Amino acid sequence: MQLSQLIDITRVIGSVPREAATSYDGHQKLVLPADYFKVRAAASSAWYLGSLATSLIIFMFLFIASVAMLHTANWLIEVKAGSAASLRLFGGFAYAMLAIDITFFIIFTISSTKRRILADQLSDQRLADLTESDREARAKHHSSSKAART
Repeated sequence: MQLSQLIDITRVIGSVPREAATSYDGHQKLVLPADYFKVRAAASSAWYLGSLATSLIIFMFLFIASVAMLHTANWLIEVKAGSAASLRLFGGFAYAMLAIDITFFIIFTISSTKRRILADQLSDQRLADLTESDREARAKHHSSSKAART
């Protein structure tokens, strides 16, 4: 699937047409198009990959910045360009920034993955509920039509 298709899918995800139809037991119900859950899954995948890519970009930017700070601190210590205490503080800040960066990336990745898993489970449960209620209604209709024939 191409990126433009995923963007189009995410634009229309909220405007999926729902039609009123009469169920087997005579009640009105909303019917979702057959591809609704496929579209939802594709949009969910696109959002998930986008959030991970964003997290990775932020991680790489902060990682490169903290490594550059470490090299700068080491270089400044070698050329004795400042007081040793201030340069150690600068290097310590770079290490702290690196640790925060790695922690942020791990937490964001775990939370995005957990959110994706929960969304998939909810979507699967909704689909199972729809198919189960449809099976029950068909069974009722079949048994009532069978009883009417005899």
